[in-house]
Amino acid sequence: MATTSAQAPSVLTLAVPQQAEAIGRARHAVRDVLTEHSWPDELIDTVVLVVSELVSNAVRHGRPPIELRLQVIPGFAAGRVSDRSLAMPVPVETDDDAESGRGLAIVQAMTSRWGTLPLPERGGKAVWFEFRHPPDHADLPSLGPLLRGVPGLGSSCFRGDLNAPSFGSRFN
Repeated sequence: MATTSAQAPSVLTLAVPQQAEAIGRARHAVRDVLTEHSWPDELIDTVVLVVSELVSNAVRHGRPPIELRLQVIPGFAAGRVSDRSLAMPVPVETDDDAESGRGLAIVQAMTSRWGTLPLPERGGKAVWFEFRHPPDHADLPSLGPLLRGVPGLGSSCFRGDLNAPSFGSRFN
């Protein structure tokens, strides 16, 4: 079995049409990238669930264009789902009978870190997320600063202080 330490970074950029079918395409693309990096199936399923929730939210509530970006380097995966809506997502309390409203709670529970960022240069916002592999590496640096200089993501992937807008972190 190949190890991720010998693998080059992968960058996935996916334009997401504002159609329900696009959610499945995003899930498959993320699964393929993480499988190439030999991530364990259980963690792949978790990342795919988070991406599915964020893309679903953007398709349902956002404004086009919608874009998914994912960067995978040994030990880390980080990404964002962006759209042109100015409305920032806010976690809500739901009761047991609610049919929706749990997406951001899932994101908070499953990611290493996540948050939202306004994208004033193009209008809209991004919801960003990070995963660490293995997940107990609390001492590893945030991927956000690393991605600022990565070709394909550049400085437009993550803006500002990633600690300031973060809603959740299981490692801080």
